Amino acid sequence: MKIQLDGQSLRLRIGEDELARLLGGEAVDTATALSPQVVLRWRLLLCDIEAPGLLSGPDVLRVRLPREDFAAFANARPRRDGLHFHWTDTGADPLQVSVEIDVRDSHRRGVQRSIGQMEAG
Repeated sequence: MKIQLDGQSLRLRIGEDELARLLGGEAVDTATALSPQVVLRWRLLLCDIEAPGLLSGPDVLRVRLPREDFAAFANARPRRDGLHFHWTDTGADPLQVSVEIDVRDSHRRGVQRSIGQMEAG
């Protein structure tokens, strides 16, 4: 999973292997060590919830997505847009969150659908 932070914008991008793990019920994790004492950790997971959300703890930021919404989004790949939501519990400007499936990885893996396949399925 690739993480991009820019002000009040958080972008998470996953590849096909991570997508398969997510859809299979596993969480996707990544971490960045700034020092031995400071490690930033992120976890992306699908849950049986109505709306996306963030849970921050002392050790990890969890991005929780509605399972059904994300599965429908992933089924329409390859696509260049992301699944977007605004997190308003920041006490300031809302955090704009985007979760994307790496379209280049999807193309490399041959995940393509013709118009006929999309209409049939």
